[in-house]
Amino acid sequence: MCTYMMISGVCRVMDSDTISPSIADGAVILVARTAITDGGLDHSIITGLKAVGVVCIIAPGFARHLYRGMINNGIAPIECGATDHITDGDTVEVNLAEGHLTHGTTVSDFSPLPDFMRKILLAGSLAAYTEQEIANK
Repeated sequence: MCTYMMISGVCRVMDSDTISPSIADGAVILVARTAITDGGLDHSIITGLKAVGVVCIIAPGFARHLYRGMINNGIAPIECGATDHITDGDTVEVNLAEGHLTHGTTVSDFSPLPDFMRKILLAGSLAAYTEQEIANK
């Protein structure tokens, strides 16, 4: 479902910054109303979210190491605070290259992901991207 520039999927809205794989339950995009900090997410949970099909998390902010950890595991972290209009079960479209979050007729902007980060996401993880790069040499 994740392509080089676009992610489209059904949202699951979270009311706190604590995430667990059990609440994802096959969701594609998680929407957090608050910033995701150290207490809400760690490597094992990121891995669990990836395993249940989460490809993107939208939040007002992320702890820096969690942001990179998500990229490295193939989950797109989108820093966008304008998500109050998104409700559980809504479909959104995220343009990673241009930095647009589209929900119905509403478009919210965020900082686009750099090309190298999108390549890691396309490969599925940093490990898969590294394997591809080595194979291409």
